[in-house]
Amino acid sequence: MHTDDFDFVQSIYNGGLAQKAGELGVAALSTPERSVVLALWAKGILDNGGFAYLHEAGADIRVIRDAFAEVGLDEASRACDLSVIALEAPRREQLPANVTRIDRIDDGEERWSECDKMIWRLGDRFDSAVASYIRRNKAIFGV
Repeated sequence: MHTDDFDFVQSIYNGGLAQKAGELGVAALSTPERSVVLALWAKGILDNGGFAYLHEAGADIRVIRDAFAEVGLDEASRACDLSVIALEAPRREQLPANVTRIDRIDDGEERWSECDKMIWRLGDRFDSAVASYIRRNKAIFGV
């Protein structure tokens, strides 16, 4: 792990990627650029309010899931899938038998508690994964 992964990722994002996304729109970005922008945007929301906020923001969770998978954050991608299951299955007894990681399914934010924990447990691994992805696509990011 690079100790400066957070600073590296922020330098790419603040060094022109955010502005490009703002001017052209996320849909106009290349897949690597779009994946980084969406992963960073979603992680910011998830860190502040969890999946409840992300769902309330009207985000297409499947697009966010794909962005996380693209940058190598499979656990975050899986958390997105579980959050959709939690949203669509308001009662524990309605969950598929193979879904065991969700602690509680009820009204309110608790329905996503385990999904949130999956994201929060990433810690520095989030920045490391995004930094590695940027380095693997250095021609696109100009590094």
